[in-house]
Amino acid sequence: MINQNEPLAAIKLGSELPESVQDEYFRAIINELYNQDRVALYEVLDLLPQRKYQRDAALYYRRPSSRFESFNRSHWYFTDEELEKIESYRTL
Repeated sequence: MINQNEPLAAIKLGSELPESVQDEYFRAIINELYNQDRVALYEVLDLLPQRKYQRDAALYYRRPSSRFESFNRSHWYFTDEELEKIESYRTL
């Protein structure tokens, strides 16, 4: 679903899965979204069903995608206010 640009449907599906597989599922969704569309991941932060997934997603913005990229480049994608919101999820 992520490959089809349907992150909301992917999150809804994940919420319906048994709890025993949700951690693996949501971590995979977060990873795919971060790698494919960082703005889409930001847009669904509030919709992730548990705080731990919101925190995990926010922490991705601290990790370099490659040795050439750092968090400092996030300003290319987000406003200062949006970066503050991402930062607030890290402390949940």
